[in-house]
Amino acid sequence: PGRVHGLGRQAVESIGRFAALMNKIRAAADSGSAREAVACVVRETGLLSLYPESTDASAVENMEELINVAADYDRQHPHGDGSLGDWLTQISLVSDVDAIDPAVGAVTLMTLHAAKGLEYDTVFIAGMEEDVFPHQRSRAEAEDDEEERRLCFVGMTRARRALILTCADWRDIQGGHRRMAKSRFLHELPGDGVEWSRAGQSEPARYDLPPEEGPQAEYDWREGQMVRHPRYGAGRIAALEWTGRGTRARIQFREAGEKTFLLEFAGELEPIEFEESD
Repeated sequence: PGRVHGLGRQAVESIGRFAALMNKIRAAADSGSAREAVACVVRETGLLSLYPESTDASAVENMEELINVAADYDRQHPHGDGSLGDWLTQISLVSDVDAIDPAVGAVTLMTLHAAKGLEYDTVFIAGMEEDVFPHQRSRAEAEDDEEERRLCFVGMTRARRALILTCADWRDIQGGHRRMAKSRFLHELPGDGVEWSRAGQSEPARYDLPPEEGPQAEYDWREGQMVRHPRYGAGRIAALEWTGRGTRARIQFREAGEKTFLLEFAGELEPIEFEESD
């Protein structure tokens, strides 16, 4: 191999390590296995170590899922009739919407981004509520809010004949039951050609039940009470809150940390009549 004059020892060693890495990846790619090629990249580049599961589990799960997709491709081509290049082309250029058969009567679920360039006789857009669409993160910058508005316009113009926009009065978000406000995009609709209607109740019936008619907690719980869970062990009730669905309890477990339960549905949770010694 030739030498590049003027490079220091550290640079030469770094280039050598990079060349060795590329040779390993090239050998994995030449093996004919898409899974082995992807696994080699993840393993040899140290990508997993950059995303500890405790801080970014989704990144780790995405990489693992990419390996699974490559393995599925290998299983679909057991005789080596597929190549790494073919697989990369497939996942980068082919999307789920390309497999839709317009002759088959079916409901197609997709994101607004995936809907670009497509049209349907009838289109439903759900979640037309503040902090959902537009998303709560878009409120910080005017440009982000305008991008959400453009995205909404894209979705609306996918409909040839009928467009149905839906919003909920109440929604479960991050474990809490929250009253929602209609999206600002609904208020911006023109008066002509828009028909407003209300379907069902403003709040699901299960939330309208008074406590005595809803699910009952098995015990009379109180803050500070010691409890035991078969999975998390012993803990203490830190706080109780009535949510409309039932009694929410924040419990601080000795080993597992803080967990949240709806006591009416926490059948495995039992009180400890006396505090156990550590």
